[in-house]
Amino acid sequence: MSFRACLTWSLFYVGLAVALTWPAAMDPVGAVPGGARTDTADSLWTLWYVARSFSTGVMPGTVDGLLDHPRGGSLWPADPVDGLLGLPLVLLGGAARAWTALCILHLAVAGLAAHALARRLGGHGVVGGVLYVASAMTLAHVQNGASEAVLGTALLPVAALAAVVVAGGGPVWPAALVLGVASTAHAYTGVDLYLLLGCLVAVGVPGATAGFRRRLLLLGVLGLCFAALPAYVAVSASTAGDNVVGIKTARELMTIRRTIGPADPEMFFHPGNFRSPDFRELSRYGEDLVHCAYLGFVGLAAAFLSLRRGQGPWALWVGGVLALLLSMGPVLVENGAPVILSGRRAVPLPYLLVESFPGLSSLSLLWRLAQLAVLVVAVTAARAFASGAVSAAIPVLALLELRLWSPAADLPRHFDATVPEGIHALAAAPDGAVMNFPVVGARAYLWEQTVHAKPVTGTLNFPNNNASRRVWKVAMAKANAPADDLAAALTSAAREADVRYLVVHVDARAFDDDLHTAAVRAIKAALTPIHESSSMRVYAFW
Repeated sequence: MSFRACLTWSLFYVGLAVALTWPAAMDPVGAVPGGARTDTADSLWTLWYVARSFSTGVMPGTVDGLLDHPRGGSLWPADPVDGLLGLPLVLLGGAARAWTALCILHLAVAGLAAHALARRLGGHGVVGGVLYVASAMTLAHVQNGASEAVLGTALLPVAALAAVVVAGGGPVWPAALVLGVASTAHAYTGVDLYLLLGCLVAVGVPGATAGFRRRLLLLGVLGLCFAALPAYVAVSASTAGDNVVGIKTARELMTIRRTIGPADPEMFFHPGNFRSPDFRELSRYGEDLVHCAYLGFVGLAAAFLSLRRGQGPWALWVGGVLALLLSMGPVLVENGAPVILSGRRAVPLPYLLVESFPGLSSLSLLWRLAQLAVLVVAVTAARAFASGAVSAAIPVLALLELRLWSPAADLPRHFDATVPEGIHALAAAPDGAVMNFPVVGARAYLWEQTVHAKPVTGTLNFPNNNASRRVWKVAMAKANAPADDLAAALTSAAREADVRYLVVHVDARAFDDDLHTAAVRAIKAALTPIHESSSMRVYAFW
């Protein structure tokens, strides 16, 4: 691809990324790509945290004075690669603008790399690029605020293209570095890439030259070497006794792999307003997460036409099928629960055979492994038609299907990163730790911390800890006591726990059935807020 063509197509995919995330480009703070009750706010906090660490001359790794107050502890950022990429953007314009720009950049790179891979394999680049980046799965990652998954979406076709170039006689070292970075950035992308690499070695690839298997094996070994040190650091920090991320235990991971983590096979083919698992039904507090690996009938039809004509490429087909099988987890699931046969037996699937392998045993959201299948469908669909006019119709039809017929028709939604006035009032208040209500996840509590700059009692995944529990215990026990008695008890308990503030976010759904609701109502009667608005109340215990 010439420089001029590369520039032209880069602009095309930037425009497509802007369209897919619209209106984020026009309002990068008020319409950040990603759902409001997903991991979006935590991803923004991670960008802020990494930039804050470097700007103060401290390597990221500890959160003393930030999370899990007063204990503090260690933290390995969930997305260290984006933390580094976004460092100058955060320093210049803040984390919200930085993530909006990074998200658009990642989608553009994903499209351009899939375009180049499709052309390398003899297909129409625009078909491969558009079908890949404008897939339901890509938009689900953006919706979930999973910055590492969005980054992995971009790095998967980049590293796959590098491997194909190596098979054709290209240099190994640059490709190995790309492979190592991709595996470090997103573990699921790393699994997909090594799965693909194994298929390329076993089956071969169009355009391969003599000795390609030796070069690909060397690529795999060097890629592991590049990824080994970051992986060791990440695992060590994430499993340390004082880590504040709340990493799941082996038992919890095993449970997720048998419930909400894997892909329900119906997910791949069911159009329309379909979710499995459906968090609209499973979530008590309105989490807006979406698991979606819909492959799209337009892309599938073109891909199978390519297969029928014997066009392959067969290594990608094998890799895509294996990725789908592994993404379904160790047992068959339906709507977040295992399918149980008579005799209380589950239906075993291939992941069960590799579940205990190093690396694979630490994965939980296995539906993300289907990303390789999305890439395979896009690249093989690009080889279906020789006519440019017919091929040009495929992306148009795929985009229409995405917006009119797919489970991602209304994705991604957007997060308003404008911090409420009450948090600015809290920032001006005297120093002290903050606890939050509702006591549930998928809330923007950490994003608010980037403004009020006070310690919070929660961790990266959970808004509660022992200090805040002690205060809540007193509030719930004395919910029916006279207001003066409750106020005195809260002041004593909060001072003892070294917690000074409570931020009550008005949330009708949480007020309906949260265990702490009675305590909040009692606190409202007993204490005068230092700030009150329609969206929140801020209380000082002392």
